[in-house]
Amino acid sequence: EFQNIRLQSEQVAHFDYQPTACRKTYRMVVVRKNLSVEKGDEVLFDDIRYFFYITNDRVTPDDEIVYLCRAANRYMARTITPDDVIWSYSGVRPLMGEDVSDPKAITRDYEFELDAADGEAPALTIIGGKITTYRRLAEKALDRIAPYLNGMGPAWTAAVPLPGGDLGTDSLDAFCGELRRDYRELPAGYVTTLARRYGSLAREILGDAQNPGDLGQGFGATLSAREVDYLMAREWAVTPEDVLWRRTKAGLHTTAQEKGALAGFMARTA
Repeated sequence: EFQNIRLQSEQVAHFDYQPTACRKTYRMVVVRKNLSVEKGDEVLFDDIRYFFYITNDRVTPDDEIVYLCRAANRYMARTITPDDVIWSYSGVRPLMGEDVSDPKAITRDYEFELDAADGEAPALTIIGGKITTYRRLAEKALDRIAPYLNGMGPAWTAAVPLPGGDLGTDSLDAFCGELRRDYRELPAGYVTTLARRYGSLAREILGDAQNPGDLGQGFGATLSAREVDYLMAREWAVTPEDVLWRRTKAGLHTTAQEKGALAGFMARTA
């Protein structure tokens, strides 16, 4: 049998990009294609491919969705329109700076303000910061309050995998294959989704499951009661929005009826 590459899903994002040697800012559009390499009914491994498109087109905020659809259609397997957009979000980041005439020139770094009156607990305020430097920021924050804490040890996170990162294999694809073999009675796509979402912690969710019925009630988008129980117990999920959007992005692929079923399940098990 021949190997086939199947397109599972596509995502598109954009951001401002200024090359080091340039004074002009361009727009970078990134298209991510989630693929699976299959042979017959067997999923051999998953693959992710990125396509980058740089343009000097500038658009107003009202045109953003139309612009992104037009840019994505250069690479998408199927033409998309604004009617296909089912969700959007924006990120907000606090910036430090006295001169706000050019927001792009404001530093993306962070700053600490420590209030520590004699005899009172210290209050550390963190201004700025970004996800790419969160670990170093956390280390430096602890360094600032270390004098007020007894017995605090040295920094240790640099050499320790994040939760779920201790895969025990050479790659995530190898781990996905191993997990599918260990849970061969479960749908391969479901097992792969959990592996990509939770890493080695996927085994904690799957536990002794031997067939789809062991996963409990389904809520669409591969979301099962067993996974929701885990999110509520271990990741502080309280509301359906926590599960559908903040811990996963399953909300992109669930119906209103499935969302209602999830809300009822969480209310009963809270």
